[in-house]
Amino acid sequence: MSTIAPGPRVTGLETEFGVLCAPVGTPEAVKADLPDVERAAALIFRHRPVGYRSTNLFLPNGGRLYLDIGAHPEYATAECVSVRDLVAQDQAGRAILAAMAERAATGLAQERAPVRFHLLANNTDSAGHTYGCHESYSVPRSLLDATDHPAGAGTDTTMAVLTSFLATRPVLVGSGRSLAGGPAGPSEDSRGAGDEEAAWGLSPRAPTCRP
Repeated sequence: MSTIAPGPRVTGLETEFGVLCAPVGTPEAVKADLPDVERAAALIFRHRPVGYRSTNLFLPNGGRLYLDIGAHPEYATAECVSVRDLVAQDQAGRAILAAMAERAATGLAQERAPVRFHLLANNTDSAGHTYGCHESYSVPRSLLDATDHPAGAGTDTTMAVLTSFLATRPVLVGSGRSLAGGPAGPSEDSRGAGDEEAAWGLSPRAPTCRP
């Protein structure tokens, strides 16, 4: 067994946000031409922090805020070495986007009835496909190539451990999403509609994957 203590772990988060523009008050008081998703996202990014001209912002805190394909905002934190810093970075991104949405709603209210922009952090699209965090693992070369270092484990051993971890993690931490009507197959149930207490899918991507 190796006695080498693990080094600091660098982590980061990237969050995708859905956008919705909804009326404030009774729907009858609002014109029918509410901004669609693309227009709503464009209005929000019109009120980006001062000093930026594009919709791809590299912020002073090391994070990145940008409008991705499909008209949805994304915020990527800076790389962090502690959970406290990571949470602070993630909350900072949400606060920046919330302030942008509030300014966009104020500007739009001057032209028509009051509206509210909703930014929804989610991991499921309108078709039911799921997506999670991007993960990268930085390891010493000796961990992958046993010939470089006597303590090296080799690629086969390392990948066996990593894949076992990735396969069992959803069960250990309860990762997943709600499914309607029991275990989901390639049907409407796989989109997670209906009673959230009907079933819980520990592998959220499996029902929507196709060969």
